[in-house]
Amino acid sequence: MDLHVGQTLGGRYEIIDLIGEGGMALVYKANDRLLNRIVAVKVLRPQFAVDLQFVERFRREAQAAASLSHPNIVNIYDVGQDDKTHFIIMEYVEGKNLKDIIIESAPLPVDQVVNIGIQICRGLEHAHAKNLIHRDIKPHNILITADGVVKVTDFGIARAVSSSSLTDTGTIIGSVHYSSPEQAKGTFVGPQSDLYSLGIVLYELLTKKVPYTGDSPIAIAIKHTQEGIPSVRMENPRVPLYFERIIQKAMAKNLADRYRSAGEIRQDLERVLRSEQSFVKETPADQSLEETKVLRRSLPRDEEDQKVNSGSLIKKLLLALLFLAIAGLTFIFVILPTFVNVEEVMVPRLVGLSLPEAEQTLARIGISLEVQRKLYDSQVPQNHIIDQDPRPNRWMKVNRKVKVIVSLGPELSTVPDLIGLTAREAQVAISDAGLMLGTQQTGFSDQVPEGRVMLQDPSPFAKVSKGSKVQLTFSKGPTPDLVTVPDCIGLHIDQALTKLQSAGLVPGRIIKDLRGGLGLPPGTVLDQNPPLGVSVAPGSSVDLVVSPEPIVEPEVPVQEPSSPEPGPVPEPEPTPEPGPEPAPDLTKPQTEPVESPFGEVKRAEVQILVPPGPVKQLVQIILIDDYPAREVYSKLHAPGERIVQVVEGHGSVVKLQVYIDGVMYKEQTFKD
Repeated sequence: MDLHVGQTLGGRYEIIDLIGEGGMALVYKANDRLLNRIVAVKVLRPQFAVDLQFVERFRREAQAAASLSHPNIVNIYDVGQDDKTHFIIMEYVEGKNLKDIIIESAPLPVDQVVNIGIQICRGLEHAHAKNLIHRDIKPHNILITADGVVKVTDFGIARAVSSSSLTDTGTIIGSVHYSSPEQAKGTFVGPQSDLYSLGIVLYELLTKKVPYTGDSPIAIAIKHTQEGIPSVRMENPRVPLYFERIIQKAMAKNLADRYRSAGEIRQDLERVLRSEQSFVKETPADQSLEETKVLRRSLPRDEEDQKVNSGSLIKKLLLALLFLAIAGLTFIFVILPTFVNVEEVMVPRLVGLSLPEAEQTLARIGISLEVQRKLYDSQVPQNHIIDQDPRPNRWMKVNRKVKVIVSLGPELSTVPDLIGLTAREAQVAISDAGLMLGTQQTGFSDQVPEGRVMLQDPSPFAKVSKGSKVQLTFSKGPTPDLVTVPDCIGLHIDQALTKLQSAGLVPGRIIKDLRGGLGLPPGTVLDQNPPLGVSVAPGSSVDLVVSPEPIVEPEVPVQEPSSPEPGPVPEPEPTPEPGPEPAPDLTKPQTEPVESPFGEVKRAEVQILVPPGPVKQLVQIILIDDYPAREVYSKLHAPGERIVQVVEGHGSVVKLQVYIDGVMYKEQTFKD
């Protein structure tokens, strides 16, 4: 797909320039018109786009990778399609890929390589924790920003390519130099496969060459599985021995000998970074003795002078030895005890104290404080101690220092302006700001179109802690014209229904009151809900209570009494004394539904188990029958709650739809 400058994808992403090409896709710089930001657009090449199975795998893997959010991983914002063009919207990174840096500057200094390796490990740690394996770690997929931040890109894409029936020689050749032995054999690929590839990247950064080369991809793959690991120090003697061992362990053929996690490599690399040996500057080679030796021939004037000079030299040596002996004794008996027999004190607990409080606490016992570093922490207040070394209740000598980590307080984020955005756009903007989506509600708005954000909490541009939740209210469109409920009390049920229909309302439950309405004609409306004068939306239902039909006692046939057989005469039953009528059992229905003159009434019991998701989810039940569709239930519920709701509809076909946070959860139809 050859896109031109100015062309727009999906009606939103305006192409600015072509910035990269690969065996699988072309990468463009584009402007996101909606959010007014620069993004990178990766567009699939035509030979991949025609394979529908590959496109589906590609979309699925990209959507899974979109769940990653880490400073050392290129964020994926969206996956889309414009006609036959399939594309991914990614974070735009200003900088170079690691392959270009290797070509220009390798071999790199040891400390710079260690820093790059640590950042790659952090990105892999986050992805592996989400059960996502990269499968194609190589310098081409690692970007370095202008300020030295490492960004790993193309997570999950290699899996889609490896599963595809398509073959692309360029892609295979470009990756085989960094493939693990298990990838070369076609066996199970796990997180340790990414660590093997990372070891090769570190090797190349230090030597400007890959460890295995060959005439064909197959020849290189065989070397990955069979040949030993080349020595980094043979190519670059400046590499410390312990750094070479880290690379060898990362590239171990046997998984049992290889690092188990990216965290293990990161910890070893951090030890290298802390070691003073990796920062010792090289000194020029010692000049040969022949070049520095000064030959001086001093010929004494006579033998007398030789004897005088010889005796003077002996005296000087004796005086020097005497001075060294006195200095040694002084050190042993005077100075050394001051270091050995130093008073020890118990280290107090500093965690949770403010920095001034901690300094005062230590000063009282003769210990000073050293701030090792400062970190953002949402739990510990700003300028308070997060951690300390040594730990509390340990003994240490006075005049030493306790190293502490100090809190910078919660990391703050600016709440973006979400008014007018769709649910998807708002979620992306919230995620980009380092915040989380909170509860979602709906309401009417005459200014905001349906389905877009009309209210948000916190308000736009407010400063909140990173990770805070943003509550959203989405518009249901303009407020409908309300209808006033008419007075139906005292009317016959047929007249009441006609009156409701004329007002644009529909009948709800028709209830027969078995305890009231005595003396009134059958079918007389005794009560209604909502009552007279209430304003409701068109199509709302009105429940009616009517007087009962007269009860007709069945006739009992009279039988002639037969002659009683002789026997004992039964005693008469005692007549119960009159008393108060028992109270009705409120756990049983006191009313019963009747058929509506507007059609058959169908009653359904809806049972809903709220699925996992946000803390509060909006559950709505929509009723569709012979009358206009209407909402009969709308409440917020927590995950795991069970909802049981009885719903009544009119007509031969009644349909129920259940929505959770605006997405249809279930649908059911009732027929005759």
